[in-house]
Amino acid sequence: MKKNYQKIVFVLALLIGVTTLATAQKKRGQTSFGFIANPLTARAAGMNDAVYSIDLNAEAMFSNPATMARQQSMFNVSVGQVEFIADINYSYAAISIAPKKGRYGVWGLQLISTDYGEFDETVIDKSNNLSYRDLGTYNPRAFALGLSYARAVSGQFSFGGSVKYLDVNLVNGIVGIDGYEFARQNFSANVFAYDFGVHYKTGWESLELGFAFKNLAQEVTFHTESAEIPLTFRMGVSMDVFDLTEVNKDYNSLIVSINANRPRDFDEQIIIGADYTYMKRFSIRAGYLLPAEEQGISFGAGLTQPINRNGIAISADYSYTTYGIFSGVNRLTVQFSF
Repeated sequence: MKKNYQKIVFVLALLIGVTTLATAQKKRGQTSFGFIANPLTARAAGMNDAVYSIDLNAEAMFSNPATMARQQSMFNVSVGQVEFIADINYSYAAISIAPKKGRYGVWGLQLISTDYGEFDETVIDKSNNLSYRDLGTYNPRAFALGLSYARAVSGQFSFGGSVKYLDVNLVNGIVGIDGYEFARQNFSANVFAYDFGVHYKTGWESLELGFAFKNLAQEVTFHTESAEIPLTFRMGVSMDVFDLTEVNKDYNSLIVSINANRPRDFDEQIIIGADYTYMKRFSIRAGYLLPAEEQGISFGAGLTQPINRNGIAISADYSYTTYGIFSGVNRLTVQFSF
């Protein structure tokens, strides 16, 4: 019992220490490339993204890549769609490969595509009573393509990282008008960004820790304006709380996860999430983030169906996140293991 208390004290001291170091990050009021900062997968979003210490297979590339290291199947594929606020839509796909049962690590490839919707393009026109001229519509877009690698170096410790190519195209904007002639400038930018994370199983019950730095990159420039991308430091602790009870673990699990988030463009946040799973088939989830301006509570559910005894399975997850004055955010993910 004394050793268990010592481990708990160590974990709490580590969390406090890392939080103190993270606050040394210089706060900024504005970032660009925000599409890479939002939770994507329905499983993660169902817990409000409190998943940085939880094994996630291919989906780990969108959170802590180190939690991909213990993939049991040869291949894991995840695809999904996010109906975000203001008619913004995300589509994503990720595939992870664990050759020789992860003996040489786990490799992953990720893709994110963002559609910002259609916008009306107008210019000032003093020659008519409307004072503007309608030039039609334009459709800004963004995408990310990344390669990830993770490896478990022991039964308790794993690490992982990603390199991502990010591109945002805000199309050709007007920068000058001479009568009916327009001078246009391409407002686009691209940059390489890097993620790094570690995952540690403490050995006491199912208590696990995760730490990750996300989106390390240089500044980007759109025409004459420069901005930073959303660098984030995240740490999390999770555990199946039924380990402390007499509940039959063959049928039930209740993972409770607490994450501390230190983003570049917002105050520090605490995220609390929970995932209850029955018979390793059906899951219900919930999560809450604070402080938050509009984003509220998240709910989610998932269903996993094994196809055969060789590890082939399919799962589907759905989540819904309240967003204040905006309509709620829907996420749907389908995942295959084989």
